[in-house]
Amino acid sequence: RVALVEQYRHLLGRVLREVPAGSPKPGETLEEGARREFEEETGLEIAELRPLVKFYPSVGITDQVGHVFIGRVSGKKATRPSVGDRSRVEWESLASAAFQAGQGVFENGGTALSLVMAASALLDGPRGGTS
Repeated sequence: RVALVEQYRHLLGRVLREVPAGSPKPGETLEEGARREFEEETGLEIAELRPLVKFYPSVGITDQVGHVFIGRVSGKKATRPSVGDRSRVEWESLASAAFQAGQGVFENGGTALSLVMAASALLDGPRGGTS
């Protein structure tokens, strides 16, 4: 299952459903930042976490790099206090969320890519050739 959070996006003036995301704080590693953001947005602790993919979300406009991690929730509540980022969390099957991403349901490109890449890495899909 995958956590989807509702985030109000000021530039768009509305709420989007997204995977938990954010940026590392100064002095944090990418993994530490990913753990902190997930815990702040969901209130849950991550048991294991690994990098999945790196991408450039706005090639030609900025050299920003996005990093996608995949992990498992421990089932424990996060020990660090939320800093006001706690969001409404919905849990959905990865297969369903990835299908929705392929149908254009998720408007956040990073979320859509994250779901498709996670599904590709974890779900049994076509094996072999490219036909």
